[in-house]
Amino acid sequence: MANIERVIQQLKIDEGFSTNAYWDHDHYTYGYGTKAPDGSATITEPEAIILLRERTIQSGKEFERLFGTVEMSEVRQEAIINMLFNLGLKKFSEFKKLSLAIYDEDWGHAAYEAFDSLWYQQLRKRGLSSIERSERIVWELLTGER
Repeated sequence: MANIERVIQQLKIDEGFSTNAYWDHDHYTYGYGTKAPDGSATITEPEAIILLRERTIQSGKEFERLFGTVEMSEVRQEAIINMLFNLGLKKFSEFKKLSLAIYDEDWGHAAYEAFDSLWYQQLRKRGLSSIERSERIVWELLTGER
């Protein structure tokens, strides 16, 4: 089973912390990449950590519902939970070919589908830390290693 604490620590790095809400594609975001109620919202770091933990646990449960029967390394589990956190279940569910590759345990194809996605391209446009995140997740899907 994925180490949720390790996922939380990685998400802190990947998402970064913002006290103030900012526009993120289709909604406002604050804290560690969690949805803000509106553009004027603010959050303290302790509050943000609580929301981060709740969302990560939720993403872990979504992972279990989707892929709980698939044999895979803890590293791959954590990479997929990271993607679920970043995208949300609805958007992740649009990655049909990625999900099929995961069910088939075809990790080369799964990595390719993540690499060949709009998600990957959007992260690459956000700067170095997002580039590192997208490349790391593709690598983890491909190899099952950090």
